Amino acid sequence: METMNMIKGMALCVPFILASCNNNEELVYEGNDTKVIFTVDKFESATATRTTVDPNNNYAITWASGDAIGIFPREGYQEPFVIPADQVGKSTASFDGGYWALKEGLTYNAYYPFDKANFESAYMKTQIPVTYLGQEQDGTACGIGAYDYTYSDWMTAAGGSVKFKFHHIGAFVIFHLEYPATTTYTKLTLSADADVIPTSGTYDLTANEVNFVADNDALTNSISLTFKDCLGTAGETGTFYMMLPPMDLSESELIVTLTSSTGTTCSYSIEPFTIVKAKKYELTGEPIESKVEGTIDGWIEDDVYTVMINQAGTLSTLLSESEASSLTELKISGPLNGTDIKFIREKMTNCSTTGSGTLKMLDLSDATIEEGGDAYYSSYTTQNNILGAYTFYSSKTLESVVLPKNLTAIDHNAFSVSEKLQSVKLFKGIRSIGDNAFSNTALTEIIIPEGVETIGRYAFQSNRQLTSVTIPESVTQIGNFAFQNHRGINIYIKDLQKFLNSFPTFDYPFQPEFSDNYRLFVNNQEVNDLVIPDGMTRIPEFKYCASLISVTLKEGNYCQMGHFQYCVNLKQATFPNSYQIVPPGTFANSGLTTMTIGNNVTTINYGAFLCPIKNFYSYTQVPPAINVIPEGMNINYIPSDQRESFIKSNKDNATLYVPAGCKAVYESSDWATYFGTIVEMEK
Repeated sequence: METMNMIKGMALCVPFILASCNNNEELVYEGNDTKVIFTVDKFESATATRTTVDPNNNYAITWASGDAIGIFPREGYQEPFVIPADQVGKSTASFDGGYWALKEGLTYNAYYPFDKANFESAYMKTQIPVTYLGQEQDGTACGIGAYDYTYSDWMTAAGGSVKFKFHHIGAFVIFHLEYPATTTYTKLTLSADADVIPTSGTYDLTANEVNFVADNDALTNSISLTFKDCLGTAGETGTFYMMLPPMDLSESELIVTLTSSTGTTCSYSIEPFTIVKAKKYELTGEPIESKVEGTIDGWIEDDVYTVMINQAGTLSTLLSESEASSLTELKISGPLNGTDIKFIREKMTNCSTTGSGTLKMLDLSDATIEEGGDAYYSSYTTQNNILGAYTFYSSKTLESVVLPKNLTAIDHNAFSVSEKLQSVKLFKGIRSIGDNAFSNTALTEIIIPEGVETIGRYAFQSNRQLTSVTIPESVTQIGNFAFQNHRGINIYIKDLQKFLNSFPTFDYPFQPEFSDNYRLFVNNQEVNDLVIPDGMTRIPEFKYCASLISVTLKEGNYCQMGHFQYCVNLKQATFPNSYQIVPPGTFANSGLTTMTIGNNVTTINYGAFLCPIKNFYSYTQVPPAINVIPEGMNINYIPSDQRESFIKSNKDNATLYVPAGCKAVYESSDWATYFGTIVEMEK
């Protein structure tokens, strides 16, 4: 760690005396025993789904010469403590404290880096000020230790020693950026599209949970890291280090800019993310543009042709037909109406039977859509700030589209059957995505921005390349089969109950094609143990959900036929006492091995046993009826000629657990058909 400038030049000496609330009662310990031990948590990878961390990926921050730590008792005054020279370079500092005044049993706290200004302030020991301005990197060396604000739990002195375990208040962010040219670079700037980046704040050591609190006037849209002796080589990748406070950047458009010694810049896009304290983030920038002299060919594949429109309806006067038909990348700024959209459709993106064009990338981020002009498709005309129905329907060329920043809605079939479309960028402000809006395209992932409230029926149907979908909390309704016919996707949500409430019916919106499965994530944590919240009477079917291992239904929940069918990794299910009927085929063809039903279940419909159940717990004294679905309702979970053999093959390994005194009743019922062993549970 590097010591903050405010510490440099201070006359610090050892030993120090920690004052307690009553100096007369201090217990003084002397000798060569270790008195103080400092250790600091390792940064945990932000991509870790649980608590394990790859040790080969950790960045250790060690103590540097002159480092000082603020230490104080719960009642009394803080003092600075300098790390001894023989502990420099270590991540754990343990040393003889010299002449210390420690009160046996007194509770102490500590923080790093020691702040002389705070030491002399009225706050003294509770409100620790932090700032993230002024960070600097020398060459390739990570020099941000002084901005790694840490704090210890309250520790009690015992036996003449105190051991402090430090925790990080901020996060460690590592940027990997390819240099566009060989030159000296002087600064890295992280920018957002709004004032969401805090640059200073405080943390309270006496709080129940110590967290960073941003200053009221400290929010900005950018923060910089300056460089010393940073010579970058064209085509090589530079690594840059910043400490940043916790903040939510998940809905922000993020840009990283490198500034050269001549003042020219190059920029990169960064995927939105949320910064959590004590995490380590490694981010790779995607090049956008470079104005640095000597930029190498291929740093950006093709130059983007840019057109500025001053009056809607005039695009065709700014591009000749030969230009329009030959461009592969285009950025349009200014107002567009139906006449312009028609020109793009027919002359550039080959959307009609008589169309032409080779346009692959279309950037409309700085464009606006206005009503007026010609009908662009059939009788459809443009509306203000709405991407209308069939706007780019059946495009033969489009691969990447950036939509207008002020767009409020995407109407039905806007991109449907654009079979080459791989990437679409949506901005905040969009409230609805219409039916079939992106059906039958080649999208690989889609991040639906916060603010979208409705997703229409079949909106992303038959996107067989789709691997990732991010659904924000703002969504209140997802139409039937919105993501049907994929080949395995990850669904990312933030709030499970809001997500469950967003379905108007019980239909399964994520039904995959063939035997592929999808996985569900809440706050980037894979959902293995699904607990449906109390009182939810309408929940979507979870057919084909491969992330589920256990399911617990609560009072008031309701599921219907086939709700957890084909959940291949599902092992355990529990029903509440309020359930009377287990719907037909609820767990058919799943991996369910253990099932528990409440004492009010009266009916188990056929299909519940069409999975490898090994342990079944029934708490009702009267055996529930086992019903066979009439042939007219049969949806062929397992072909009818295979069902009996399937049941018999599982029977020998299946055990039924029943209430005490009920074994004979179950043995004489249809339940004996399904279970080779029946065991009475203790009262």
